[in-house]
Amino acid sequence: MPRHALPVRPSWPGHEDAGLNVITSPADRSGKKTDGPPAMMASVTVVSALKTQELFLRWLSLPDVQTAIQADATALAKHRWSASETSFAVPKPARPFSPDSPPMSRQARNRRKSLETGESNPVPRTDAPRQPRKRIFSFVSGSEVPRFFFPHGKADKIPYSPAAIELAFEDVGTPCLLEDFQTVVKACGLPRYWAGIVFSAAGGTTNRGLARADFLPFWEQLVRTYHDPVSKFIQLCNPGATALRREHLRPLVSYVIDIHPSLDFLRAAPEFHARYIDTVLARIFYTVNRSWSGQITHSELSRSNFLAVLQSLEDLTDINMAADYFSYEHFYVIYTSFWKLDADHDLRISRAELGRYGDDGLSSLALDRIFAGTVAKATSPADKMTYDEFVWFILAEEDKNHPTAAEYWFRVLDIDGDGVVSMHELHTFYEEQCARLAALGVDSLAFRDCMCVAIDMVSPKNRHAISLADIKRSRQAPLFFNTFCNVNKFLDVEEKDPFQAQKENQAQKDAKETDWQKFARLQYAVLAREEDAADDSSSASESDLWD
Repeated sequence: MPRHALPVRPSWPGHEDAGLNVITSPADRSGKKTDGPPAMMASVTVVSALKTQELFLRWLSLPDVQTAIQADATALAKHRWSASETSFAVPKPARPFSPDSPPMSRQARNRRKSLETGESNPVPRTDAPRQPRKRIFSFVSGSEVPRFFFPHGKADKIPYSPAAIELAFEDVGTPCLLEDFQTVVKACGLPRYWAGIVFSAAGGTTNRGLARADFLPFWEQLVRTYHDPVSKFIQLCNPGATALRREHLRPLVSYVIDIHPSLDFLRAAPEFHARYIDTVLARIFYTVNRSWSGQITHSELSRSNFLAVLQSLEDLTDINMAADYFSYEHFYVIYTSFWKLDADHDLRISRAELGRYGDDGLSSLALDRIFAGTVAKATSPADKMTYDEFVWFILAEEDKNHPTAAEYWFRVLDIDGDGVVSMHELHTFYEEQCARLAALGVDSLAFRDCMCVAIDMVSPKNRHAISLADIKRSRQAPLFFNTFCNVNKFLDVEEKDPFQAQKENQAQKDAKETDWQKFARLQYAVLAREEDAADDSSSASESDLWD
């Protein structure tokens, strides 16, 4: 049958009553297979569409159909309409086979078979009403949404009571002097090393002290607005702000010098107070200020252990036990190392002077990168390094496992500053390392072999570029950075007995000692022996003089 030919008679029953006049094709009238002209084909299509619409309208006007449509519309308005509730059901077409379609389950195949054969479903249906679905999300008005953001901490459940503070003022007298203010601070529920910053923030002075009538309104306003210790600490150090800079913490460290029992020898040498304070502040920002912004935010302070260490000073009779920030032995090692390099003692060291650190182990390219200001924002002339910058350098150099140290040396290697270290950048650093090894009479690996070792050690996600996250995740930062920046430390690892190195690492791990703490402990012992030898030599010279 040609494509344009239509059947002579309709294929549905009862077509005689439908009143449809079917126009047949020339092939049907003559019995021959002849193709009709295009005009006849178009007329057949138009008349067929018109007759289909006419039949649909006649069917739609039947009384039974009108009743069914009205019932379905009523059910739909009441949100109870479903395919099973309609007055007439339309069978769904069979699912077409597709090679990409997943196989049907046994229950689905049984249901499909029952629909095709007309058999009843083996699982009897019940006319029980549907159970309403459980609502997963509850929608409430804006006034009923519980508060979930507390920038200054949640309010204390215990109401504010000034009775304990008033009793403390009665014990120490009013106005209260700074040396007696620790009693009031303890009554406020704060560590006693907060006394200095609380005293200053409340308006107390060394001359006239602080009166109870001035302190109570200040403290009431503070505790009603700022509830967590971090928010209170920031407001006491820098009122009205949300971050802390170095100058805001200087009075706190100065107060630690004044009252800690193990720093009496430092109190007797005021010329070293400023250097100790600078060292502690540099270490605080090195550890706490993870954004390198120069300002400690609320989130950074809350994630650090600084406030916990500050509170632990109450129970420590030896300040050296506070190894993270306040250790005097660590300060002694840092300042002595800087003093030996600073030939003219102007508290600034040059590139050549820093190059002598660690027996000239640093590569010249690494020194150039450090003094070019690529690591941190320079606060001194381009050819000089300040004491604060040296504190960061020595901490990063001696403990490359620290997160800040990994970021420090990664910035040194990342020459183009694109956030990854490429093979070209590593090759630039490795060329100098090979030249220095050759000068020492040590054979070096080819760069291709070195990169195979480095990639196996770091396991980067992209084998053509190494990211900071790759280095931190590998926990091989010391070996990786020393391979390209410090030839002496690289040789120390290569020449050390692996069994002895494993034994030392296990002992250090058992002692819960970081690389920096181990370095400071050993270096302080060396410096102490040198000072004792110098004292003995001086005593011998004096005795010879008197003899």
